[in-house]
Amino acid sequence: MQVTYHISQDILDWVVKQTTPDSVHLKTLPMIQEWRRGTKVPTYNQIEAVSKDTRIPLGYFFLKTPPVEKNTLLEYRTIKNQKFDQPSRDLVDTIEEMEQIIEWTKDNLKAEGDDKNSVVGKLKDITDIDALTLYIRESLGLGDNWFEDTKNAEDSFRKLRTAITDA
Repeated sequence: MQVTYHISQDILDWVVKQTTPDSVHLKTLPMIQEWRRGTKVPTYNQIEAVSKDTRIPLGYFFLKTPPVEKNTLLEYRTIKNQKFDQPSRDLVDTIEEMEQIIEWTKDNLKAEGDDKNSVVGKLKDITDIDALTLYIRESLGLGDNWFEDTKNAEDSFRKLRTAITDA
């Protein structure tokens, strides 16, 4: 006998909004739709599989109401900083991963005895794109067409990463 779990309709609706057909396994969305209609009740293993496939944390499926995922960095990933209600799972996952990398980098630099970076935050009140671009290029030692000296995107990335590390 398999144990089944009731998932709130609000959570199921939220999961569907979080999921795009091209980002999940072919059978995932139809299975969630069956759960929404009440024609099937999921087992723990099915919920776990859908959680992995959709990259929605497993615990979210057992909440009564959808979680509010607060991520202030999302404000800077839109045109003219417009707010939007439904960022894709890919965007949420990418920003969370970048935040983890930032934290790791901070901890790693502290452990190596590095001081605060004089470049970071220096122009926090400047909004002129040309001034920002010029400052960044000068700080990194990059000319206007620095990428023309590289062989391909990977080489450009490597050069940029080295310049940023050196700065």
